[in-house]
Amino acid sequence: MGTTSSWESWIAEEEVFSAQNYEGSSALDSVLVREGRRAHLVLTAPHAVAQIRAGRTKLAERGTGGLAMALAAVSDVRAVCAVGRQSGDPAWDARNGFKNALADLDPTPRYLIDLHGMRDSYGLDIDLGLGGAPDSRMTSLCEGLSEALRAQGLRAGVNSVFKGDRVETLTSWAQRRSMSAIQIEIAARLRPPTGAREPSMQMFRTLRDFLSMEMWLG
Repeated sequence: MGTTSSWESWIAEEEVFSAQNYEGSSALDSVLVREGRRAHLVLTAPHAVAQIRAGRTKLAERGTGGLAMALAAVSDVRAVCAVGRQSGDPAWDARNGFKNALADLDPTPRYLIDLHGMRDSYGLDIDLGLGGAPDSRMTSLCEGLSEALRAQGLRAGVNSVFKGDRVETLTSWAQRRSMSAIQIEIAARLRPPTGAREPSMQMFRTLRDFLSMEMWLG
């Protein structure tokens, strides 16, 4: 898929999340599931819309839902995204409907990639978090991905800021269920609606190529 169509697809996919000022287009606690033929790999965007963490509103991590859905479409993998305002935090609370939706996927994925947004002030474009119990295969894949991102001129780190190792992150949650998983934190400058198009698409293409590697099949 070319740069123009990928960018437009990302923007179009984002509309269901950006509705009502990022309250989402669906009912409270709604979760959007997209199936794909490569069912062994799932992308997640638990903060695509606003949510409540510890009794306080946490703003949406804009662009993450559209990114998950656009990447899933072009890579033919599955995606699970929060699409209605969440009464809790899917990546913070021990039990919630989002994790239930993941647990109900059939067949159970072997790999989970959890997409998040971070502020530009951290000094990185992308930070790859290995979670609480990383396996050697995913650690190796992360090193390769960070190198590919840096080759595009992007500032990428591994476990630099967000390790994803808190017990209730989706990454750690998936690892306890025998999945290989990582958390990808993406700076605001690489996400619409405020992100710049070209560096955002450099990241998109790199993630698309990452998801297409044959080594995921082993």
